[in-house]
Amino acid sequence: MLPTRDVLSLRQVSRGVAPIFASSNFWKTRFYLNDEGGFLWPAVRDFMGAANRQEEIDWRLLYHSTSQLNCSTWLLLERKIWEALRWLRDTALALAYGTPRPPDYRGMALHHYHNTLIRGTHLETVNIDSPVRQVAISAHSDISPVHVTGLEFFFKDRPKASLGYTLLGAKAMSGEEYRDDESVQEYLEYPGIRVTVDLEDLRGIIALPTSSGIQSVLLVPSFPKPKDLQNR
Repeated sequence: MLPTRDVLSLRQVSRGVAPIFASSNFWKTRFYLNDEGGFLWPAVRDFMGAANRQEEIDWRLLYHSTSQLNCSTWLLLERKIWEALRWLRDTALALAYGTPRPPDYRGMALHHYHNTLIRGTHLETVNIDSPVRQVAISAHSDISPVHVTGLEFFFKDRPKASLGYTLLGAKAMSGEEYRDDESVQEYLEYPGIRVTVDLEDLRGIIALPTSSGIQSVLLVPSFPKPKDLQNR
């Protein structure tokens, strides 16, 4: 099924699509287990109980009310489990049919290919389709804990790409200087720092989110397999 965002875009092409948005069945499909609201399916299923209780649900209202959520700890855990299982399903199907696999890291990139966001999320994307040679991380600590404000990717054979921002006047540092300098905490005060890390091969990025933003970023390199394992 098409993501809701894509279906909504069809209205710009044909007026004949409009009636679908008055269909209760259309909005109900948004909550099927493998669709964009599938992480809510256990709660919806329990509420429905008997089959005739479905008539009590305004599926369109439910979709718009839950399209962006302030997740409790329990619901956030439920969502992560659903994301991981959905990623496994999508990956298995891709391998079985020889189609492109979804992004790695067990469903953490679902917002990219399934249009799933949490309320308050600001989404920016960068295509990393070329070897990354450096990553610059900008961060500062004002009255709150460390807050990562931006990432810059420097590629081998294309112009750089950026996410977020770097504050004017931020102290530039290399990865080695950041690791060895005992005064880093002082530098983190406004306007913060911009740390440039050299890389041979970037496998992925792990971010630690908090209620106020991204607190830290871990760059995951690719490690060569030991020679005794390469021929197994």
